Amino acid sequence: MKTKHRGKMKEQQKRRKERLKDRPQYQPELYELIDGNLTHYPRAFCEWHGGWLSDGLIDTHRCEQRQCNRLRKDVLEDGQSASEEGLPS
Repeated sequence: MKTKHRGKMKEQQKRRKERLKDRPQYQPELYELIDGNLTHYPRAFCEWHGGWLSDGLIDTHRCEQRQCNRLRKDVLEDGQSASEEGLPS
């Protein structure tokens, strides 16, 4: 294969690097998201759905655009785990 497609690969790597830069802090325990998946990188807790949201789920449900009052983004900002906060993990 010739190297004419290298530009696309470099652009993809740049986009991936930018996307992973804003990733939330790693949490040692697994958190169940509202769609049933498990993650070490929860972004926020939704009191309405009763579960955790990732970046993609926040975009899908448009929680920030709707300015939902039940979305708690500052839950894991202090480095505390969810069990210390009294939230399900």
